[in-house]
Amino acid sequence: MTTPSSIPAAIDALIAVFTTAIGADYVNDGPGATQTDGNAYVYVGCQDGDDKDAPSASSDQEWAWLGHTQRDETIEVYCDARAWTGDQDDQKTPRDAVFGLLAKVTDTISTDPSLGGAVIYVSGIKSSTLRQFQNASGANAALAFTVTCRARLS
Repeated sequence: MTTPSSIPAAIDALIAVFTTAIGADYVNDGPGATQTDGNAYVYVGCQDGDDKDAPSASSDQEWAWLGHTQRDETIEVYCDARAWTGDQDDQKTPRDAVFGLLAKVTDTISTDPSLGGAVIYVSGIKSSTLRQFQNASGANAALAFTVTCRARLS
């Protein structure tokens, strides 16, 4: 049977990698976590934790070579790291926390760039966008980032 996409395998592998890096209590499969779940966590497969309809992943495919028996797929899995503090005057703590989460994730990916064989390799963190804001829970930081992978489909 032909595999239509490696997106599900990539997301599953990233959840496992992130869980290893930062712990199961801090990793969410898609949207759904609330600020009562802790004060720092990562959404995997969710571009914006505040938008329950935000994109989860995207991919592009092309034939690997002449003969059209295998396809190469470039996958982008959208993630969002979140942190906050009860202190309205302390923006540094949540900002440092989201970049700390990203550092742990990046270090873990670098030890196994194939994500346990789910992809050929992770080419890296393609982009990141930091948002800082205040709400009832204090100072907040949200770091949206994209993990870009390359896979081979047959």
